[in-house]
Amino acid sequence: MNFDEFEGIMKKYGQEAVLDKVREMNEKDRSRILKQCDFLDFSFLKALSAKENVRGKIEPIRTMKLSEISEKKEYFEKLGTEAIKSGKVAALVLAGGMGTRLGSDHAKGMYDIGMTKPVYIFQRMFENLLDVVNKTGAWVPLFIMTSLFNDREIKEFLIEHRCFGYDPRYVKFFVQDMSPCVGLDGNILFCKPDEFAMSPNGNGGFYSSMMSAGLDKYCKENGVEPVVTLMHFTSPVWLIKMGGWDNDQVVELFANYASFVTEQLGSELKYICTINEANMRLQIGALMERFKKQMMAKMSASAGAIQGNAGESGQNASDNKDSMEGQVQVGLNLSNPMERMKLAAMENAKVFGDPQPHTFVSATDEKGDMIVIKAHMAAKEAIKKVNPDIKVGITLSLHDCQYIDGGKEGADKEWAEEFGHYIPYIKDDDFFGLQNYTRTTYGPDGIVPVAEGTPMTQMDYEVYPEALEHVIRRVHDEMPQVPIMVTENGIATSDDNQRIRFIDKAVEGVQNCIADGIPVVGYCHWSLIDNFEWQKGYALTFGLCAVDRKTQVRTPKASLKHLGNYI
Repeated sequence: MNFDEFEGIMKKYGQEAVLDKVREMNEKDRSRILKQCDFLDFSFLKALSAKENVRGKIEPIRTMKLSEISEKKEYFEKLGTEAIKSGKVAALVLAGGMGTRLGSDHAKGMYDIGMTKPVYIFQRMFENLLDVVNKTGAWVPLFIMTSLFNDREIKEFLIEHRCFGYDPRYVKFFVQDMSPCVGLDGNILFCKPDEFAMSPNGNGGFYSSMMSAGLDKYCKENGVEPVVTLMHFTSPVWLIKMGGWDNDQVVELFANYASFVTEQLGSELKYICTINEANMRLQIGALMERFKKQMMAKMSASAGAIQGNAGESGQNASDNKDSMEGQVQVGLNLSNPMERMKLAAMENAKVFGDPQPHTFVSATDEKGDMIVIKAHMAAKEAIKKVNPDIKVGITLSLHDCQYIDGGKEGADKEWAEEFGHYIPYIKDDDFFGLQNYTRTTYGPDGIVPVAEGTPMTQMDYEVYPEALEHVIRRVHDEMPQVPIMVTENGIATSDDNQRIRFIDKAVEGVQNCIADGIPVVGYCHWSLIDNFEWQKGYALTFGLCAVDRKTQVRTPKASLKHLGNYI
């Protein structure tokens, strides 16, 4: 690390007193300090200035009694065996600790616990893991986190003992990151005139340490390019209690979060989406307004109608309910609305202290929409300050807005609300995340119902993969300088052959756009597995892999390999 880099870090974390002291050192001592900084993780210093009122409430996790485990032993063993055989399990040993309290000057894992013959702690760990390998017939990757103080001797010890019979090809070592120690005043401490006092960055630092060691590169070596979305609808309880996404404070808080994530992961990321479907709040607001008008009309009609007509009105309302659920590209459940609203209010009051909390998927107005826009812009700025090379964008849920005679005005108005009014705020982004599943057709009286007999998805909207190409072209026409990444596209269906046909048509549309010079930089299919689709739960199957919710076993569908063949 050079002095300019060091100066930037010290100023960033309010360590001006330390900076002055290092600046006054002679060249030799200053060089030693700067060299030491290459191995230190300073990011935790940011936590020293964290506001206590936004830390949230920490509660103990639910534990299981031994009797519960015994009752479900076969189930747990089956679950674990299947996961290990599928390559989904690795083992991690935090071996940085020394055996000082055991009277040893060596790594704790090297301590001999044998009574009549040498038996080492490391040995028992390897032997236990070998039992698992022998039982499952699959090797478990083993990651061993050492420290600066014992890395060499641990490696030499395990080489000498040949990893106690474990295949060394599955053993990976990495050194835990070190953090500078601080005093009660928050300033970094010195243990020598030319050396910072330092300490391992805690058990929770194992993930960042693995990344520092490059072990996360296994994914990239296999062709996986991570695209991180910072906010996909869910928010912490403490934020919701503050007023959530209708509180102006969320802008600064979200920027701080974006900065922290980038500091931790940014060196390994090329793409970051700040907010998923930032326009969803407006879409839900519009949908709820239409639904409210429909319910009022139904109540009015029922009050003045004879019983036969009232029954007929109820049937129409049910039909309209289904069609309205298909007007927004997220899993909403509008059946039995009054009862659901009552139950939701009770649950919200218990969790958030408010029967109608402002979550991200609460209906909002123009003010709430602008807060989301400002949060995106602030997050983008924060990300760029940490790593200007990361490409930053936002994602929007877009319909292919079509129209028949008399419907152009309505279609254009809907498109402006879904996309057009965001252009001034996102036209300078590095890319745009486009999410599309279907089309919506407008007539003189609003949305035109889908013709009877039209194939429909489980989400109750039209199967229309051609929509993707249409939307890509329209976005490019209106924002030609911004590359497009398809961040969501897919179909909720139990028929995997239908999914394959949908993929073919959608990808054909993407290929047509690329052939015409439109900068489409990626296509992400929704989704890898059958997911929990919000209010619809597990009822909808979007996935390329099926999931047995009792055993959690994942089974690839034919559509997974089919999509993979495009690579």
